[in-house]
Amino acid sequence: MDFKSLYPSIMRTFNVSPDTVTTEDSGVKKHVSPAGVYFVDESVHKGIFPAVLTGLLETRSAIKKQMKTKSGEEKRLLDAKQLAVKDISNSFYGYTGYVRARLYMIDVANTITAYGRENIEKTRKLVEEKFDVEVVYGDTDSIFVKTKTTSLDEAERLGKSISALVTENLPGFLELEFEKIYRTFLILTKKRYAGWKFERVDDKWTDE
Repeated sequence: MDFKSLYPSIMRTFNVSPDTVTTEDSGVKKHVSPAGVYFVDESVHKGIFPAVLTGLLETRSAIKKQMKTKSGEEKRLLDAKQLAVKDISNSFYGYTGYVRARLYMIDVANTITAYGRENIEKTRKLVEEKFDVEVVYGDTDSIFVKTKTTSLDEAERLGKSISALVTENLPGFLELEFEKIYRTFLILTKKRYAGWKFERVDDKWTDE
């Protein structure tokens, strides 16, 4: 299961932006991040980054909806467009942590990753408390759970149930999506794994 647009969603949910950083004694409504950085509440001032990201993510969703009714070259071009919007959206976090960037602000970058780590840990605890599964792997924006079932249909139903419950318990724009099933799975190191993957395509299971 993957978190949908995790870092952009964190910035939108917690109003994280270079122009929303404030101080403890600023006298305005604010919150403190897991990294110890203060940000003004959206009711006081909506950050530039969250505002721009809202438009980008809405644009990507609209393009993906168009793809469902298209085929051939038109679908391929729309797919390239939505991937480009995805890359632009995901680059906002990295830009704030790049020392030569005009909007470099390490407190913003650290806050986003801190919220990401906190989110993964909260998700792991929630899943293992509510379901008879084991979270065997989790990285920046995804979790892998080990189930006791050998049925693909049953595993799919379980994955969707887990995603729905986690999403209900996450704040703001954070959303967990069921992605795929691995019937066998080998973890080598972080971000390096292999497995026998199954995905539903046109109501049929395909493997790779």
